[in-house]
Amino acid sequence: MSDSYEISKGSKCLVRTGEEEDAVGLFAGYVMMGSDTAMVLRMDGDRLRYIPVAQISYVDVLEAADSESPRPSGTAGPYYG
Repeated sequence: MSDSYEISKGSKCLVRTGEEEDAVGLFAGYVMMGSDTAMVLRMDGDRLRYIPVAQISYVDVLEAADSESPRPSGTAGPYYG
């Protein structure tokens, strides 16, 4: 078991927001919305839902997708500034 935890793209997730609403979809990645980061879920009908990370209460991984190849070290992450 790894000491690193990540959600792989294509994993089926249930996301509970602060309003106690649930969203179920496939994890598609993260995106910057202005100065905030949002989690992106691919919902039924192939539409995308952007959920600001600050509004997420918890995430349940319902079905994990196969891990992607390891991320190279030294890659740039989101920029805050």
